Amino acid sequence: MTEQQDENTEQFDRYMLDQMDEQEKARFLEKLEANAQLLKEFETYRLVFQGINFSAAQELKEKLVAREKMLGTSASYSRYWKVAAAVALLAVAAFLVTWLTPGSSDQDLYSAYYEPYPNIVNPLDRSSPVSDDDVFRLYEKGQYQQTVDYFRQRDDSQFTDTTRFYLGQAHMALGEMDPALKEFDKIPASSIFFESSQWYLSLIHLKRNNRDQLKQQLEKIIGQNGSYKKKAQELLINL
Repeated sequence: MTEQQDENTEQFDRYMLDQMDEQEKARFLEKLEANAQLLKEFETYRLVFQGINFSAAQELKEKLVAREKMLGTSASYSRYWKVAAAVALLAVAAFLVTWLTPGSSDQDLYSAYYEPYPNIVNPLDRSSPVSDDDVFRLYEKGQYQQTVDYFRQRDDSQFTDTTRFYLGQAHMALGEMDPALKEFDKIPASSIFFESSQWYLSLIHLKRNNRDQLKQQLEKIIGQNGSYKKKAQELLINL
């Protein structure tokens, strides 16, 4: 990355983590409005950031809400969600330090690191019924076979990067690693899902106990210096 790219990424991080004061935030938003390319980069970064952090926060949020019900307290659901989102990364880091050590089996590592990528295309509104033809909401409900069946009824030549990524996700959730790998491999570097697809390719190698290919993939991710760099470094250390 260039120094300018590093500076942009740092600002994106600070904004997404709510570490800016009001004046700095205002200047940052003005900068985005004045620079269409920077705005595009930020929107891509935001999608990836949300995708990485949502899945970790989701599990913690559910545990907090369950605890609230058990204790009979009346704290607001939204407050629990904010707490979950804020501490999700710390919770994941603590889990990795506590439960994983260098030399853990590949299957233990896979279980620790793998979870399906969240639906960021059309997230489910819990208060609304789900349409039978809304494939992304079917995916979010964990109906992975229905998701695969839905996409397989379509013409493969018309697939978008988004289609391929979520089809790969559905296959992977079903334990179908060959078709998942095939879909992730087709996602180009220009796609907003490229970095995520590279991470899931590494998990496929992990699931298959392909240590050499896994290490090469992780080193590739680390070299790209993107959103999954820290995860890749952690996994490499734990092999």
